Amino acid sequence: RRTLRWGPYGGGQLSSFWGERLVGLGPAGAAAVTVTWPGGGSESFGPFAAGGTAVLRRGAGRKAGDGRR
Repeated sequence: RRTLRWGPYGGGQLSSFWGERLVGLGPAGAAAVTVTWPGGGSESFGPFAAGGTAVLRRGAGRKAGDGRR
């Protein structure tokens, strides 16, 4: 298990940066992700296969800790 944390990433009204994050899995073939959103609330997503791309949207995951969607 590994924990990664990111703070505010900037951007603004005229910014084109949309907050893309790249995460390497090392030798793992897949990984699940838990996101703690700004302002509270957590959701789990995945598992995702190595070498792929995923877009995580608030409200589209499973409530963290309950295994339900």
